[in-house]
This record gives sequence, structure tokens and C-alpha cells, in this order.
Amino acid sequence: MIYYFCCFLLALGCVQFSLYAQSPPTSYRNTIPNIEKKSNKIIDSLENLLKKPLNEQDKFATLKELCWRNRNADRLKAIEYGKQALAIAQRTKHRMGEADMWRFLGIVQWQHLYNQLALENFFKALEISEQLDYQEGIGYCYDNLSVAFTDQRKYEQALTYALQSAQVFEKINNLQGMGYAYMHLGVIYMHLHNYEKALAIQQKGLKVRELQKDTTLINNTLREIGQIYKLQKQYKEAEFYLQQALALALKVGNDFATAETQQHLAEVYLAQNQIDKALETAQTSFAIAEKYHNLKQLIYNANVLSKIYEAQKNYPQALHYIRVSQTHQDSLLNEEIRMKLIEKSMQHDFHKKEQEFLVEQAKDEEKDRQQNLIIGLLAVLGVVGSSLLFVIYKRHKESVAMNEDLQQKNEEIMQMAEELQAQAESLQISNEFKDQLFSIIGHDLRSPLVGVNGIFELRNEGLLDDEEFLAVLPDVSQNIYQVTVLTENLLFWAKSQIKGQFLRLEVLDLHSFANNQVDLFRTQTLSKNVLLTNQVPFKMMVLADSNMLDLVLRNLVGNAVKFTKDTDIITIKAEKIDADTIQVCVEDTGVGMSKESVDKLFGNFVFTLRGTSNEKGTGLGLRLCKEFVEKNGGKIWVTSELGKGSKFYFTLKVSF
Repeated sequence: MIYYFCCFLLALGCVQFSLYAQSPPTSYRNTIPNIEKKSNKIIDSLENLLKKPLNEQDKFATLKELCWRNRNADRLKAIEYGKQALAIAQRTKHRMGEADMWRFLGIVQWQHLYNQLALENFFKALEISEQLDYQEGIGYCYDNLSVAFTDQRKYEQALTYALQSAQVFEKINNLQGMGYAYMHLGVIYMHLHNYEKALAIQQKGLKVRELQKDTTLINNTLREIGQIYKLQKQYKEAEFYLQQALALALKVGNDFATAETQQHLAEVYLAQNQIDKALETAQTSFAIAEKYHNLKQLIYNANVLSKIYEAQKNYPQALHYIRVSQTHQDSLLNEEIRMKLIEKSMQHDFHKKEQEFLVEQAKDEEKDRQQNLIIGLLAVLGVVGSSLLFVIYKRHKESVAMNEDLQQKNEEIMQMAEELQAQAESLQISNEFKDQLFSIIGHDLRSPLVGVNGIFELRNEGLLDDEEFLAVLPDVSQNIYQVTVLTENLLFWAKSQIKGQFLRLEVLDLHSFANNQVDLFRTQTLSKNVLLTNQVPFKMMVLADSNMLDLVLRNLVGNAVKFTKDTDIITIKAEKIDADTIQVCVEDTGVGMSKESVDKLFGNFVFTLRGTSNEKGTGLGLRLCKEFVEKNGGKIWVTSELGKGSKFYFTLKVSF
């Protein structure tokens, strides 16, 4: 099988030799086998293989390997091959392969600082891996996220993901995964200035990578050890480890590792006032970064070169490289703007959904008219029936049997009349709710879109410069997010009212659903500096409809975020309160509510409050929560006190 041939090609890229992690030899250079660069040859072989007729499995394996091998050599090729492999995985329902390709694409995008796309792809990969209980995929996703948060200097989140990654790989005894997890864990401890712990964990990782005998991975760990010594100003030790890392990178032809290692070496030389060596090394690294258009490395190198020229008192050149760094940072910023502008296409999708909803609304109104007509006809029939029964009763009052029969029919008609009256009252309440809801939606649904459209028109007409446009982008994103949430709730409500909601009970992992909410609201909680934690026990299984459970948790957590402020805490937790019932609680330490507000929350009419950041709402979300919880056989309630936060409870059935 060609699939196994691809695995063989992957093995060719690894150099086999032994290292001693705690006491390295005087020089690694002599321990490296005399090999030529093989990466380009392997890529050529795989591309030739791709030209031949292949079945779906073999084509997927070839494209996946080409994506991975081109991640450093040719970013555009790597992304193109990755997308082709992803399409095959989705078409053939190869879910594990789909998770791998979302993650591979995320790695390529992150290396080239397409951060927004990369994070989205990492979380897509994690979601699929958790659904499949694909432990290796989960471990690598945690590792990728730890790197992402480290680059963003969010070291606490990074540490959480790195520890989870190490735990997963240790559990399944995956040596390669352990090597990555230990290395990135060491980097985080280094940034936290815990150098002793950082060095210990990197040495542990080096032992693991010795067992794998993978030159590229050993190079990475040696480089990180050199960085730790550099930060401790132990420059001789730092230079020793970085030189060994550079020797490996040069021998196997890993240009990305070469450039990064040379950058760190240049900083070590500069710190020791070896200006000429520092300049030569930094210029070589800069040239490699330019060759591959590696923006991240170019920024680092430009900063180092500006410091070197400043040390030489060559201020024009120092200024030049400061400007080079700023130029590349601006180009990255422009890329981020381009990605954000894609969100404008969401308006088209929204208008389409709005038209579909209006059609459904017209059908709903026609259905209401038909129901009212039926009620009227039934009422008339009831009166006529009562009259006829009375005549029959008068004519046949001698017959006891007939009298009893008439009495029974009369009771049935009275019961029918009561049911019709109850339906009429229910319809009246429903219509009043709709009128009130649509009045709010008419404003809240259109106002944000009008604002967003106005901003883009001003931009197109040249009335907003770049700085002003960037300043309003966060508001644009928030408006689109509010409209998206409102539209989704509105469509769920419309579906339940018009077509009815089919209940599909499944055995679900409540902990995973709570994790989804932590991931979903990560941007909002970070922007408000709110901590959202999942304290639901692992493998707590419930019997519920997955779509309904997701909507209930999303609305309750969204409300909690809405009514929390800086440094508040939101907790999702659950406990088994009896043999058949699990009680879920979404608790926050936010602004809380008065008793009057609590009494109105789950009523028949719209009730809404402004959030702590002036967020809007319609009250539809909580109405849906009540309806869906009750359809799943549970109940929902809330306790709250002004200034002390709120606790929203609901119950679910235990899965046996």
C-alpha cells in the first residue's frame, strides 16, 4: 500500500544516533551521520507519486505527508496540500484524518502568524478528537494550544494546556508527543522565570527524544536548553548547547531551525560583546528568513540586528532595521484586518436566513388564522350540538338509558369547550409574546447591522483612515456576534413553534459539553477579564437531546458572561442528587438580580436587562432554556441576590 510507503518516507527524515541527556558529549558534530539533505528529494518523490492514479486512502496519505513536509519549505504549498487532504477526509467521512488535517493547517498558519485562522482550526481539531476519544489527537491539540497561548504571553492558559498534553501522552505512552509536551512545558516555565524547573523538564524531554533518535526534535530541545542558559546569563553554557543545535540543523538541512538557532546565537555573542560574530550570525539568519518569507523570524532578526548596529553606534542601520521590523509587523496587522473583513460576508448569510424566517413567519400567521377559524367553527358546532341534545333530551326523557347517554355527551362537549377556551388563551398569550418579541427584534436585529454597514460605507468612501477603521473593528465584531447569537436563538424558537421540536435522546458526556462552552466563550471572557471554569466531573453521562443541551448551556453561560465584570468568576458544575437525576448549575459572581427580576425571568412575556458592558438581549434565550429543559424531562430555576451573583439550575436524567 502507498500509505505505508508514505510512512517509510517519513522515517527517512529521522537520523538515528544516541545522546546522553544529562551529560552531553564535547561536541555533537562528530556524532552526526554523514547524510545529505533528503527533504527536497522526499517532497519530489511524493509529488511524482501524486501524479499516478491513487485510491482515496493513498491519495489522502500522500497529501497529508506533503502538507507536513512543506510546512517550513513552502507555506502556500503546505496549505494547498492540506486543504486537498481535508476535503478527501470529509468526503470519505474519515473523521480522525479530518481532525489531523485541521491541526496540520493550524500549525502551518500559526508558524506564519495567521493566528486567527490557526486558533479556529486547532479548536475544530480538538472538538472532533474529543468526539472520537482520539487520545493522540487530543494530546497534540492541547500541545498546539499551549504554544499558541505562550506566543500570546498567556502563560497560565498555556501551562494548563501543556500539562494536559503531557498527561495524555504519558497515559498512552506516546514518546514523540511526550517530547513535544515536555519541550513546550519547559518553555513556559522559562517564561515564568522558573529556570530550574524549565531546565529539568527540558532534560527530561531530551531523554525521550534520545529514545526516538530524531535529529530534528533533538535540535529543538537543545536550542531551548541554550535559551534557558542565555536568560540566566550563563553565556558559555548557552553557546555550547546552541552550537550543538546549529550543527544538527545544518546537517539535516532544516533551514527554519537553522535561522532560529542562529538568531539566539547572535544574541549570545552580542551579550558577550562579540559584535562581529553577532552581526555575521544575525545576517545569515535574516537571509534565511527572507528566503522563506518567514515574517515571525524576520521580526525577531530585525530587532537583533538593530541592537547590534546600535552597539556599533551605526545609528542609520539600527534605525533601518527598526523600520524593517515595524514594516513586517504592519504587514501582519494588515493580514489580520483582511481576515476580519471576511466577516462582512456573514451579512449576506444573515439576510438570507432573515428572508427564510419571514417566509416561515407568514406561514405561522396563516396557521394562526386557520386555528382561529377552526375554534370559531367548533364553538358554533358546540352550541348547535347542545341545542340538538336538549331537544332529544325533551323528547326521550322517559328513557333513562338515553338520558345517561345525553348527559355523557354534554360533559364531553363542555370539556371540549374548556379545552378550546384554554387553547384560545394560550394562543392569545403566544401572540402577545410574539408581538412584544418582534418589536424588540425589529430594533436589536437591524440596529447592529445598520451600524456595521455604515462603518464599511464610510471606509469605502475614504471617510475613515486606517487608524480610525482599526479602532472601530472590535465594535463591528461585537455587533456581528450579538446578531449571530440572536439569529440562532430566533431560528431555534421559530422551529419549535412552527414545526415542533423532535426530541432525540442520546447518551452524552456532560463534561465535554461544558468544555465546549469554555472554548466558545474564550474571546468574550478574555476581553472582560472573567474566569470561566468547568468543574463538571469527568465522564458524567446524561440522557438528553444534544442540540437542546448545547443551546441551554450556551444561553446560560452567555447570560453569566453578560452580567459579570472584571475579575468575576463563572463556574459550570454538576452533581448527582438522586439515583435518576443530575443537577447542573451555572454560577457567577456578577451583579446579581432583584427578587422582582428573578420572578419575571421565566414568565410568558419578554424580560431583558442590559449587561455590564451594555450588551443587549431579548429574553428569548431563557424562554428556550425553559422549554428545552422541560422537553428533556427536567426543570429549571434561578437564585440570585443583587451584588452577589446568580445561580441558574436545571436537571437532567442520568444515563444508565
